[in-house]
Amino acid sequence: MDFQEAEDDPKEQELDAQPGEQLRALRRSREVSQRHLAELAGVDQSVICRLEKGADARWATWKRLFSALAWKVVLRPEAFTEEFEGLLEDGTKERKERREAGLAARWG
Repeated sequence: MDFQEAEDDPKEQELDAQPGEQLRALRRSREVSQRHLAELAGVDQSVICRLEKGADARWATWKRLFSALAWKVVLRPEAFTEEFEGLLEDGTKERKERREAGLAARWG
Protein backbone atom coordinates (compact mmCIF):
# COMPACT_ATOMS: atom_id res chain seq x y z
CA MET A 1 0.00 0.00 0.00
CA ASP A 2 1.37 3.40 -0.96
CA PHE A 3 0.15 6.88 -0.28
CA GLN A 4 0.57 9.75 -2.72
CA GLU A 5 0.28 13.53 -2.49
CA ALA A 6 2.06 16.85 -2.69
CA GLU A 7 5.68 17.99 -2.38
CA ASP A 8 5.39 19.57 1.07
CA ASP A 9 4.42 16.31 2.73
CA PRO A 10 6.62 13.64 4.35
CA LYS A 11 9.94 12.92 2.71
CA GLU A 12 10.27 10.09 0.20
CA GLN A 13 12.17 7.90 2.69
CA GLU A 14 9.14 8.03 4.97
CA LEU A 15 6.98 6.67 2.14
CA ASP A 16 8.86 3.38 2.45
CA ALA A 17 7.74 3.11 6.08
CA GLN A 18 4.82 1.06 7.34
CA PRO A 19 1.35 2.58 6.85
CA GLY A 20 0.98 3.52 10.52
CA GLU A 21 4.34 5.29 10.48
CA GLN A 22 3.32 7.09 7.30
CA LEU A 23 0.03 8.11 8.87
CA ARG A 24 1.79 9.52 11.93
CA ALA A 25 4.37 11.41 9.84
CA LEU A 26 1.74 12.90 7.57
CA ARG A 27 -0.61 13.77 10.42
CA ARG A 28 2.20 15.51 12.30
CA SER A 29 3.43 17.32 9.19
CA ARG A 30 -0.08 18.71 8.80
CA GLU A 31 -0.19 19.56 12.54
CA VAL A 32 -3.38 17.53 13.00
CA SER A 33 -4.07 15.82 16.32
CA GLN A 34 -5.25 12.23 16.50
CA ARG A 35 -8.55 13.48 17.91
CA HIS A 36 -9.10 15.92 15.04
CA LEU A 37 -8.18 13.32 12.42
CA ALA A 38 -10.59 10.89 14.05
CA GLU A 39 -13.38 13.46 13.73
CA LEU A 40 -12.50 14.18 10.08
CA ALA A 41 -12.33 10.49 9.14
CA GLY A 42 -15.25 9.31 11.25
CA VAL A 43 -13.25 6.81 13.30
CA ASP A 44 -12.45 6.51 16.97
CA GLN A 45 -9.24 8.18 18.15
CA SER A 46 -8.08 4.88 19.67
CA VAL A 47 -8.05 3.36 16.17
CA ILE A 48 -5.55 5.97 15.01
CA CYS A 49 -3.43 5.40 18.10
CA ARG A 50 -3.30 1.64 17.47
CA LEU A 51 -2.57 2.06 13.75
CA GLU A 52 0.28 4.46 14.41
CA LYS A 53 1.76 1.84 16.75
CA GLY A 54 1.70 -0.80 14.01
CA ALA A 55 -1.75 -2.39 14.13
CA ASP A 56 -3.47 -3.31 10.88
CA ALA A 57 -6.84 -2.16 9.59
CA ARG A 58 -9.26 -2.67 6.77
CA TRP A 59 -8.53 -1.05 3.44
CA ALA A 60 -11.56 1.22 3.91
CA THR A 61 -10.20 2.53 7.21
CA TRP A 62 -6.84 3.43 5.68
CA LYS A 63 -8.64 5.16 2.81
CA ARG A 64 -10.78 7.21 5.19
CA LEU A 65 -7.82 8.31 7.27
CA PHE A 66 -5.54 9.25 4.40
CA SER A 67 -8.40 10.87 2.47
CA ALA A 68 -9.09 13.05 5.51
CA LEU A 69 -5.48 14.25 5.17
CA ALA A 70 -5.94 14.83 1.40
CA TRP A 71 -3.94 11.78 0.35
CA LYS A 72 -4.93 8.95 -1.96
CA VAL A 73 -4.27 5.33 -0.99
CA VAL A 74 -2.73 3.31 -3.85
CA LEU A 75 -2.12 -0.42 -3.93
CA ARG A 76 1.17 -1.12 -5.70
CA PRO A 77 2.06 -4.79 -6.13
CA GLU A 78 5.79 -5.48 -6.24
CA ALA A 79 7.70 -8.60 -7.21
CA PHE A 80 9.25 -10.62 -4.41
CA THR A 81 12.87 -11.65 -4.34
CA GLU A 82 14.11 -14.73 -6.15
CA GLU A 83 14.49 -16.45 -2.78
CA PHE A 84 10.78 -15.99 -2.06
CA GLU A 85 9.86 -17.27 -5.52
CA GLY A 86 11.92 -20.40 -4.79
CA LEU A 87 10.06 -20.94 -1.52
CA LEU A 88 6.75 -20.52 -3.30
CA GLU A 89 7.75 -23.07 -5.96
CA ASP A 90 8.94 -25.51 -3.28
CA GLY A 91 5.66 -25.16 -1.41
CA THR A 92 3.67 -25.75 -4.57
CA LYS A 93 5.74 -28.84 -5.39
CA GLU A 94 5.29 -30.24 -1.85
CA ARG A 95 1.51 -29.72 -1.96
CA LYS A 96 1.32 -31.47 -5.33
CA GLU A 97 3.35 -34.42 -4.04
CA ARG A 98 1.18 -34.74 -0.91
CA ARG A 99 -1.97 -34.57 -3.03
CA GLU A 100 -0.69 -37.26 -5.38
CA ALA A 101 0.37 -39.46 -2.45
CA GLY A 102 -3.03 -39.03 -0.85
CA LEU A 103 -4.83 -39.92 -4.09
CA ALA A 104 -2.58 -42.96 -4.59
CA ALA A 105 -3.27 -44.14 -1.04
CA ARG A 106 -6.98 -43.59 -1.43
CA TRP A 107 -7.43 -45.09 -4.88
CA GLY A 108 -4.33 -47.26 -4.73
